[in-house]
Amino acid sequence: MTLSPVDFATDLYQEHLEETSFLYEQRIAMLDDPEITWVDLKEFEARFDAHIDAMVVGGALAIEVCKEQAAEGDFGELHAAVRVFCRRDRKELVIGVLEDLDPKDAESMQAFSDALKYEFPEDWHDDFFQMLPEDDQKTMPVLADLFGCRRMKQGAALLRVLADTPAGSLSKVIWSLGRLGDESARAPLFKYLQHEDESIRTATALTLLRIGEQQTIQNCLQEVPVKSWAFIPLGLGGSRSEVNVVLEQANAGNAEGDCLAALGLLGDISAVDTLLVHLTNEDLAESAALALNLLSGAEVFEDVFFPVVIDEDELFDEELLKIKKGEP
Repeated sequence: MTLSPVDFATDLYQEHLEETSFLYEQRIAMLDDPEITWVDLKEFEARFDAHIDAMVVGGALAIEVCKEQAAEGDFGELHAAVRVFCRRDRKELVIGVLEDLDPKDAESMQAFSDALKYEFPEDWHDDFFQMLPEDDQKTMPVLADLFGCRRMKQGAALLRVLADTPAGSLSKVIWSLGRLGDESARAPLFKYLQHEDESIRTATALTLLRIGEQQTIQNCLQEVPVKSWAFIPLGLGGSRSEVNVVLEQANAGNAEGDCLAALGLLGDISAVDTLLVHLTNEDLAESAALALNLLSGAEVFEDVFFPVVIDEDELFDEELLKIKKGEP
């Protein structure tokens, strides 16, 4: 059966969306891989961008395919579609996608947010600023992510909604205030160092350190003996005077991964012996190794093969024969 030109083009645009969806998911995984740097992503992102460009020049038919897949496809296709809408200056389509999103769908929410912050046209600024309602759990984290990533000077707007921000969005708003470096956020943020959610305490401590509030270090030192959330802020914002406090916890028999990571971030060689000892602890060996690498910059890595338990009933005959011969 011969496809009509329209059907052929439709299939082609759908294929572009499927490819960009795959590449977007791969990029998320690559960003979590400690052996991959941002430089390594250059060729990968060039492939991704080529697919987006192909849909941007595709005209009205490409837009229709993007609209359909943004509504019915997976979160990667939604991400690609929103990027196309931004490049085609179709603000109404972007807002329409946001309105249809389910705030409980974390993957789609993040995919939309990523697309917007990467492609956001500067002349949309005023319209999106007006979209920051005080009680919208869906719009708030998206705009906080956008303002923080692009460093749009909207600290006053974020501070206005801070007190009424639900816990699920609070970390994003606090992170954005840190990116904006708004010093007027110091006093309003201090109470969140005592928040019941430790991830919010960590976000608050890091934001206050970015703003230059050194009192944060003292707060973290008070929390260290009983709360693990304070270790990373101490490692990032502390100095040699904090090393002994962290070392004391690491040597007290109740060390955890963040404690060892903080020693690596502080970078004092007095921590080397303690970190070497923890290399023999199966639960902490990886954290100790990463801390030693942070401290030394040695970049000493080894690839280790972990055999997978194989269910022979799931193998093809050819694969089963290889297993019986001892072949991989």
